[in-house]
Amino acid sequence: MKLQKEQEEKDRERRGLPGTFGIKPDERERFENLFNNFDRQNEGIVPQHDMQIIMQKHNLPREILGKVWQLVNPVQFDLPTFLVTMKLLNKA
Repeated sequence: MKLQKEQEEKDRERRGLPGTFGIKPDERERFENLFNNFDRQNEGIVPQHDMQIIMQKHNLPREILGKVWQLVNPVQFDLPTFLVTMKLLNKA
């Protein structure tokens, strides 16, 4: 099952289909594991407060963190929003 998912993701990236945001399968796995650690209520949501903690651990300048926050700016972080946020933080 995991191999099939990875192959589908590679195919999507190769074809440039929306939804991957350049997130590689190994990155996605790391980000999903982190997401699951902070989704304590098992609701598919990471609260803003927890996301602020995660973002601050990247040790980026406040200006960069502020720009990333403005780009995503949700009340709560669902998995797709979390994935995009993590990709932006890792690219900064």
